[in-house]
Amino acid sequence: MGSAFADLGWAHGFVYPCEQAALIFGNNRKIPVVFRPVVSVRKDGGRAVVLPCTTKDHATDPEFFELVNDVDVHWTKPWDGRRTFACRRYEVLDPGHLRKEVGLMSHSARIKLADWLKERW
Repeated sequence: MGSAFADLGWAHGFVYPCEQAALIFGNNRKIPVVFRPVVSVRKDGGRAVVLPCTTKDHATDPEFFELVNDVDVHWTKPWDGRRTFACRRYEVLDPGHLRKEVGLMSHSARIKLADWLKERW
């Protein structure tokens, strides 16, 4: 999949709640959550390539991309203001595990995210 990012001009950029049970990321939480936000990177046939997100502070970790509230992401649902970080370890899943989008990344943020992914893959 790494080569698929080489031609990525920008990420799809929608933020969705995803069923935690469909993800590997976060499946070892002590207190499980039902949904976790994910950023859609691209559609690949009938599958979605997503980056799982966390609100745990990873500001200094190069494995995570910060989605800056109201700059990088425009929330369509009220957001509690916590910082959100997308993990570079993408997951491919059936889009049926995604709920209605809760945010949309700005075009410039989608380009930054794609460039960031290309550097890491």
